Amino acid sequence: MRCKDIERLIIDSTWKDLSREELLSIKEHTQQCAQCTLFQSEYKKLRLSLKNNPAPALPEKLDHSTREMCRKALNLQKKSTPTIPRFIWGVLAVLIAISVIMFVPVVTDLRLDEPLSSQELFVLTFLIQNTVMLFFTPILIKNCRAKKKSRLKHF
Repeated sequence: MRCKDIERLIIDSTWKDLSREELLSIKEHTQQCAQCTLFQSEYKKLRLSLKNNPAPALPEKLDHSTREMCRKALNLQKKSTPTIPRFIWGVLAVLIAISVIMFVPVVTDLRLDEPLSSQELFVLTFLIQNTVMLFFTPILIKNCRAKKKSRLKHF
């Protein structure tokens, strides 16, 4: 193996268990290569010094102000959930009313043993279209608003 491969294995051994073959490769290579032996010992020293040093403490004032800013941002997000405009609900209600008015007479004329007339096909197509619109319109509006907000945040 090349020195670069051995160095990568030495670093990987910190985070995961290596196979026997990989450990044997490291051992054999470091017995023959002074640079990789030095790298392995320096890497171990570095890891130990990082373990022994405590993590730097944040100043209390900075910690407190950061937490407050995060809380405020989370509260604003909760309050600013997008609502669906009333005119959309009005349009959807009109579509439902039209669908019901068109559908009732056609249902009374439907017979399973006869083919559908063009009027019945039109009404069924209209109903399917309205049903899909009623279901997906609120979802599309929320997604559109969320995309606009995310674009505004980037600027």
